[in-house]
Amino acid sequence: MMMALKQELVPTRDLFVRAKVGREVCVNLSTLLVPSRRRDACVLVHLFRDVTRQKQTERLVEHLLLTAAKSSLFPGTDPPIAPSVLRPSLDHLTSREREVLRLLASGVSTKAVAQKLFISPFTARNHVQKILAKLKVHSRLEAVTLASRDGLL
Repeated sequence: MMMALKQELVPTRDLFVRAKVGREVCVNLSTLLVPSRRRDACVLVHLFRDVTRQKQTERLVEHLLLTAAKSSLFPGTDPPIAPSVLRPSLDHLTSREREVLRLLASGVSTKAVAQKLFISPFTARNHVQKILAKLKVHSRLEAVTLASRDGLL
C-alpha cells in the first residue's frame, strides 16, 4: 500500500493459498494504482491470476532434471543441476539494464542511477523493475547477488 501511495511500482508476487475446497492454489498477485478524477483520490486494484499449472510444470521439470542427473544420463555432472538450468539467465538483460545493475551493485539509489545515466528517475525505476522481473527476483539485493554469483559484476 505504501509503495502504491508513493507511486512506486509494486512487484508481482506468487502466493500459495488454500482454495475453499481445500486444495492448494498458486496465484500471481499484481497491484495497480488507478488514478481518479479527484487529485487526492485513487483506486488500488489487486489482480489475481491462477498459476498453479505453471508451478506444477516447473516442479515436474526440476524433479525430472534432478532424477536424470542422479542417473547415468549425465555422467560426470553433479546431481543438483536443476537450479542452474531453471535459474534465470543474465543474458536476457539489455546492455543498459546491465549498466543499471552494475550501478545498483555499487549501492547507489534509483535517483543516483538516473543522474549518472542522464535519464529520468522514472526511466531508471523502470529499468530496475525490468531487471527484477527478468531475473525473477524480488529485491535489488537478490538481483545483485545473482549477478555477482554468475560473474557479471
